[in-house]
Amino acid sequence: TATITASSLNNGVNDAALERVSNVTRTSNVTVQGASLTKTVADPTRTIGQLATYTLTVPLPANVNFYDAAILDTLPGGLDPATVTVTSSSCTYPDTSSCTITPTRLSDAPGTGGATLIAWGAGDVLSDPLVRTVRIVFTAQVRDTGSNVAGAPVLNSARVMWNIVNGDDPTSAGATWTRPGTAATASFIVVEPAVTP
Repeated sequence: TATITASSLNNGVNDAALERVSNVTRTSNVTVQGASLTKTVADPTRTIGQLATYTLTVPLPANVNFYDAAILDTLPGGLDPATVTVTSSSCTYPDTSSCTITPTRLSDAPGTGGATLIAWGAGDVLSDPLVRTVRIVFTAQVRDTGSNVAGAPVLNSARVMWNIVNGDDPTSAGATWTRPGTAATASFIVVEPAVTP
């Protein structure tokens, strides 16, 4: 909101008793760019017992605060949450130098339809004049479950979550946030070993 006050005399004051004084106020809403995420899976096919390798990539726009930030992943029932292992985690600037965001694993929470919510919290990610890219690579084992049959897709989704007002850093993937990023998905197809006579 901006207010301009002007008067009809060039006398350095705005005195309504001596001159005409006008006030004009205008309000405008500005939308700040949020955080997005891309998700990929290394192999298009997996079978029971194998590991699926996922990469989560989050470019954080410059000059924006993300309070209580986290990367939230909805692990489908076809993957075993107990086997989730981070194989690499990084934060880099455009020139590939390192930045200081270090996501840490939060406690899991139940999702819908047999899914498990897993998350990595980054705390308060304060603004920086440069774009920072956070990347997490993790693996999860394909479960021996009734839904994992030959030809079945296993779809996994993830998104960035944050608050616009600073609060308590979340400790669980089941926390609530005021701002969800757009979900990104990756999937593979279940295959079964071929048996020849």
